[in-house]
Amino acid sequence: MKKLLLFVLAIVVLTACKSAPKSEDKAAASPAPFKVGIQLYSLRGDCEKDLEGVLKALGEMGYDGVELAGFYQYSPEDFKKLCDKNGLKIISAHVGKDELLKDPEGQAKLYASLGCKYIALPWADRKMELPLAPGYNFYLDDLRKISLACKKEGIQLLYHSHDFEFEKINGKDLFDVLLDDAGKDVLQPELDTCWCHVAGTDPSAFLREHKGICKIVHFKDYVGTPGGNMYALIGKEDKGGDKSETFEYRPLGDGKLDLVDMLKAAKESGTKWVIVEQDEPSEGKTTLECAKKSIKNVRKAFKKL
Repeated sequence: MKKLLLFVLAIVVLTACKSAPKSEDKAAASPAPFKVGIQLYSLRGDCEKDLEGVLKALGEMGYDGVELAGFYQYSPEDFKKLCDKNGLKIISAHVGKDELLKDPEGQAKLYASLGCKYIALPWADRKMELPLAPGYNFYLDDLRKISLACKKEGIQLLYHSHDFEFEKINGKDLFDVLLDDAGKDVLQPELDTCWCHVAGTDPSAFLREHKGICKIVHFKDYVGTPGGNMYALIGKEDKGGDKSETFEYRPLGDGKLDLVDMLKAAKESGTKWVIVEQDEPSEGKTTLECAKKSIKNVRKAFKKL
């Protein structure tokens, strides 16, 4: 009986050793430091043609969520159903200031009903709304009004950065002046790593210096030299002029930014969501191919954190 017991124990131990995962498998199975989402503006053309197909593809790629840039002819309710079906959380939404001001409470309730925890202002008029501009105080009043409605629904108001917010005012970034004047309970940053780098600021340094308030970050990569009309797609400022001959977006990890260091900085800063964004596809790839390459590179970089 004793010999039989020892034999069974030996079999159990051998089986356990055989089935134990290798160190690489353990790393792959360990929880990711962030959730990974994508700003649907990156796929706007495809979303207009086949939203269901895009969301299905993103879910299969391993994305955890999406950031909205409109509803593409779907009702908000039907849009959410499609996201739920494909395992995608609606993290946040880019919504224009004027749209929000028409009905702050109604807009906040709408996005809260979709599960949004953040609403980001995608743009501001540098000449009229930001620090030192004639309408700056009115802009701050608007932010407070919108933020109050958002707070009631558990939503944090964000401002999405470009390069011009890093202009210096008495030695201080315009972005920091805006955040301080509004109050960080009212407004927090949605840093765009590409535009931050274009402005000459290290995005990793920004994240480390703004610990606790960079909950979601736009991870965007590029190559070439900034110049020309880099905002041609946005259609707000600098509408005229030719595009830069060398500046071009890239999937994350395929450009000049240090993806691993930015992820390390985001982890130190307390970031919750990495949001992939690529305004235009490049290198002959489709938007979905670029999205797939980005999340592949992000997941690979996670193993180095």
